[in-house]
Amino acid sequence: MAEERQIPVTKKQKQAVENMLSGKFKSKSAALQAAGYTGGEAGSPARFMQATGVRQYLKRIGKKAKKLFKMKLEDKVMQVYMEGLNADKPFGKDAIMAADHPTRKMFADRFSEFFGWTTEAPATAPVQTQNNFFMVAKEEQKEFNGKFKDFLRGFYSPEQK
Repeated sequence: MAEERQIPVTKKQKQAVENMLSGKFKSKSAALQAAGYTGGEAGSPARFMQATGVRQYLKRIGKKAKKLFKMKLEDKVMQVYMEGLNADKPFGKDAIMAADHPTRKMFADRFSEFFGWTTEAPATAPVQTQNNFFMVAKEEQKEFNGKFKDFLRGFYSPEQK
């Protein structure tokens, strides 16, 4: 089989790969756009991943990981996530190791996002919604104003002081 000719990875390709691996972007397209790719280029992450320079860069990352961790990069990532799902932290003055639930939850959320077990919650209105009084029917406005005036008269009446 013919060996693939060495093609250097561009700065933009390298940045895009690092963006994807960082986990800071909601999609591969967003990671590509942040690296400087235009909408059309960023719209095809699969084609980007097939670029010779990108494939060779990922192979180099894999070789470095194998040398450093004595295992494939995929296996190292899996190991880190498994450790994260079982994270502990020192607790109390005696530093007794106890479950680190916030860290475990963060890893579990990331896993469930990756596997597609969760979906983004639909956007909801803020809890403290302000209603526009002038959008209410005139009759309701008059009724409210009358009741409010009665309330104020009762509240500020001289008999109560």
